Amino acid sequence: TAASGCYNPLMRVGNPYCRYGATGVTNYEASSVAYFNLTLSAVQPNTGTGAGAAANAISPWEAYPGNTLAKDIGVGVDASKNVALWAINSNGDVVGGTVGATPQTLPSNVKAVRIAVDNKLQPWVVGANGYVAYWGPNNQGVKGWISPVNQNPVPLASDVAVGANGTVWMVGTAANNYGIYRLTSNATWEAIASNARRIAVDPQGHAWVTWSDGTVSRYDPPSGQAAASWVDWSAEPKARDVAVAGNGTVYAAGTDGRVYQRVSGKWQLIPGVLLNEIGANGDTVFGIKPDQTIWYLR
Repeated sequence: TAASGCYNPLMRVGNPYCRYGATGVTNYEASSVAYFNLTLSAVQPNTGTGAGAAANAISPWEAYPGNTLAKDIGVGVDASKNVALWAINSNGDVVGGTVGATPQTLPSNVKAVRIAVDNKLQPWVVGANGYVAYWGPNNQGVKGWISPVNQNPVPLASDVAVGANGTVWMVGTAANNYGIYRLTSNATWEAIASNARRIAVDPQGHAWVTWSDGTVSRYDPPSGQAAASWVDWSAEPKARDVAVAGNGTVYAAGTDGRVYQRVSGKWQLIPGVLLNEIGANGDTVFGIKPDQTIWYLR
């Protein structure tokens, strides 16, 4: 049914009945949600009256079930619409996994500070040492943390993002002027620009960044002989973080914590929470509040 994908926030990929739009919460809302092995409860249609309308009037955001406190969060969707949620807990450990499976804590030899998830449901992290690594099988089929590059020296990172098409980008550190790098097919980081702070990747593999002044831009790769350019999507809000959903919708967490989405060429406020971090993949948008609790957009 139209509502069947709305029970779980991570199982709503591609279901238009479960999205928050410019006019408010959409047609169906779960009276509670579940992750992994929790029991699912009924879905109430939002007909403009009753509990659905009441929830619409309160907030489009809901606290994510469980008690995990997170410093950052990543969501990935594969070609079969399987979904994975990975988070960095307060100890820097990477926890989570595929929806419906038992959550796992990955080996802690990498203490993570930023995280993204690719289209194979593998987490990519920036470690506390500034190196980027992903969790996957090596040449012998043994899973572990693997460096995606083969170069020396390796530019250190402060953020990483992966697009739905597998394109990987990262933002450097103060040591390299917060450079913007793209992972090449030769397993090297290609320098594109500098002075970014946060980065996201849209379904086409284009980078979206927040700059040091809080403005947001999209990278347009060169076409033919045309030079690459950055398309300014500011001037308001001033953003601390940016995310792009699988349908191309752009979200931003402002420097004041307020959350916005880009609709018809304009930024529109999504009320209800203040966020430090925001992430999206598929049709699911997640955020982390200052108290490190995880919230999702219904």
